[in-house]
Amino acid sequence: FQVQLWFGEGSLTHWLSVNHRIAAFEVENEKLSQRNDKLAADIIGLQSDKTTIEGYVRHELGLIHPNETFYLFVDSAESPLDHRSD
Repeated sequence: FQVQLWFGEGSLTHWLSVNHRIAAFEVENEKLSQRNDKLAADIIGLQSDKTTIEGYVRHELGLIHPNETFYLFVDSAESPLDHRSD
């Protein structure tokens, strides 16, 4: 009985290990659930609001309407030319 209690499958050590893995999975699942909730809210916003769509396209794809002027402000300590690949 003692050998079964301390060693092998179903032992106290195995049980503690499984509980630790379950706790880690629960933390990861919570993070993923929060991410999914944010993505779902983004989808709803994109489906229902033209302003949200335009903001997304402007930010992610660089949309510029006709007769608009694009300005890029760069920190003086870092030039966009510093990131060229040679």
